[in-house]
Formats: sequence, structure tokens, C-alpha cells
Amino acid sequence: MRKINENVARDQKNNRTLESQGWQVIRVWEHEIKESLESCIDRIVNILETQRDVRPL
Repeated sequence: MRKINENVARDQKNNRTLESQGWQVIRVWEHEIKESLESCIDRIVNILETQRDVRPL
């Protein structure tokens, strides 16, 4: 359980750092890819399209 808690804390810290630099974090887990690569791709494309629509050019 300790390792999982440390991983969660590390991920949260990395997310905050990246987001403070203007990045949007999209996390895709290996099991999601194995279950449905197409679904993962669709999710990423939807997020990117949404961001493109809201960000000024």
C-alpha cells in the first residue's frame, strides 16, 4: 500500500508541475490500451479537439 500511496503522491506532484507550465496531463494506463486502444485514442483526440476549440489561435 505504501508504494501505491507514494506513486499517487508522485503523480499528483508531476501533474501540478506540468499544469503550472501550461501542459494538460493525459494519463493512459497500460491496461486501458490492452483493453481498447481505439477507446484510448478516441479519448485523447476528444481532449485535444476540446482544447483546440477553447484556446485562442
